[in-house]
Amino acid sequence: MAIGLRLNSNRDLYLDSDGNIATTSGLSTVVQNCETAARTQLGEMIFYVNNGMPNQQVTWIGQPRLQQFEASLKSILLNVDDVTDVSGMSTQIIDNVLFYSVNILTTFGSSVLNGSI
Repeated sequence: MAIGLRLNSNRDLYLDSDGNIATTSGLSTVVQNCETAARTQLGEMIFYVNNGMPNQQVTWIGQPRLQQFEASLKSILLNVDDVTDVSGMSTQIIDNVLFYSVNILTTFGSSVLNGSI
């Protein structure tokens, strides 16, 4: 079973009602890990500078290349533990914000991941 540290709406760790660091498990852990992976920028991790989403390179320099963004996002999500398939991806740019939605199939069930950059 996937177990992780739960993040609040500000993407911060927090304490549960017993004063312990809040945890998550199962499908919610995998979805949270997918959200974190999708938000990680290429070059952001100092020991893994070749990992992360190339948002700047494919989205905001010149003409947006949404197919390249979608391919990168799919590749990154498929590398998250317990993700077995990624499908039904859609992207659109509205007022200089890129919105995406993708179906994620995991060993614990399925979910939809919605995000924006």
